[in-house]
Amino acid sequence: MKKSVEIPGPPPRLNTRVLERISHAGGLFTLRLAKPDGFAFTPGDCVAVYGPDGRRTRPYSLAGGVGEPYLELLIRKIPGGLLSEWLSELSPETSLYISPPFGWFRPGLPDAAPKVWFATGSGVAPFLSVLRSGGAKPEGFFWGLRSARDLDGLCVPGAVPCVSRGEAGTGRSGRITDFLGEVDLDPRIHYSLCGLDGMIEDISAFLISRGVSAERIHSEIFFTDQSSPDQSPTNQSPPNQSMAR
Repeated sequence: MKKSVEIPGPPPRLNTRVLERISHAGGLFTLRLAKPDGFAFTPGDCVAVYGPDGRRTRPYSLAGGVGEPYLELLIRKIPGGLLSEWLSELSPETSLYISPPFGWFRPGLPDAAPKVWFATGSGVAPFLSVLRSGGAKPEGFFWGLRSARDLDGLCVPGAVPCVSRGEAGTGRSGRITDFLGEVDLDPRIHYSLCGLDGMIEDISAFLISRGVSAERIHSEIFFTDQSSPDQSPTNQSPPNQSMAR
């Protein structure tokens, strides 16, 4: 007897609408969306946003809290990007489709363990979600930015902005990797890294060289040195890492 092959259907599309779009001076913008009925997520989850053609999608991490009555995405506008330029120009009440939440990056876990976080650019989104969901603040929180202009209109409690280009403003001048001497290496700490692949590789190598076990290093790559945050990710991923962008 021939066995039938069951082909899974596409994920369901959830209809939402833009409530507000907030542009930040450095090129980041916040997109606030209506929360579909029954929508529940865990900090670290993403949604796939459908483009104007209804076919192409890009995943973006949820930056808001699980108990808030709306959803928030923190996105960098990339000139010529597949979706980010379009999303950066949407007006309130514009309808669009998103997927149900998905993901495996969990910077808020384990609950009781002390944590140190590292983010670059919009990679701060899942950490923001943890904090806005009532999660405990980390022992250290380093946020790499291109420009102090990226801080415009953004509140990231406890983060140390590390500004790699131009004046640092209220942050520090330099890349995250310039400040690794300040990182606590207590054996109880779990380390979460999100954003650029080069940052993740460099800091993971530093932690491992200092005796941190791989089981306590958790990461999610948003984009690579060879691609913009709005391009498709490569299919190559270092051990214990995921490609979400």
